Amino acid sequence: MRAPRSTIAATGLVMVITAGLGSCSSGNEESADTPPTAQAGTDVLLLVPGDHTNAVADVAFADVPELLITVDGQVIFGVPASAAVDGELVIDVWANQLTPAGIDMVRTSMDEGTAPDSPTALAALVGAELGSTKFLVPDTYRFRAIAVGPVDGFDNPDTPLVDWPDTASIALADAEGCTILPELEVGEAFETAAADSAFVDDGVVYGVVAAQNWPSAGC
Repeated sequence: MRAPRSTIAATGLVMVITAGLGSCSSGNEESADTPPTAQAGTDVLLLVPGDHTNAVADVAFADVPELLITVDGQVIFGVPASAAVDGELVIDVWANQLTPAGIDMVRTSMDEGTAPDSPTALAALVGAELGSTKFLVPDTYRFRAIAVGPVDGFDNPDTPLVDWPDTASIALADAEGCTILPELEVGEAFETAAADSAFVDDGVVYGVVAAQNWPSAGC
């Protein structure tokens, strides 16, 4: 069972962020009942969307797939509830790797209409052709930001304030819509921030939802 992560700290700031960003989905709003699909012309071999119906802003934006397999055999999926760490800005995602033989087995199952629809089903299909599971380490992150107000006079003891990193090549004021930045620029800031954190850039407080980036993420 995937971690539901259905609640985050109910501070006034979180309510502002959620209202301002709406669902903040990545654009893949199919339900988990959608059959596994291929995406021709992309790096995606097989995609089973996750079900994020009625999810809070950070979960809806992350839009973690039930199962994603790339054409080169990378496997991406959500962390089970038993292993999830709550309270972080960025939701953890797991990954592993298929061998070339395992990729061929998945392709054959797709041709036969029996493609795996979950990590468990994939493991049952390919057996030893699937590598060990580890946390996904992305090359890039995607995020959305909304200005909350000037940092002077900001008074919310339940909201940790984090300085927007100097390494970021885009100021939050210029981050329109969904924005992608390299891990080297924002990875440490995003991965160490608490779920109820806000970022401060040029004297302004911003609410941010952020997620790791992977093929099929609609940003």
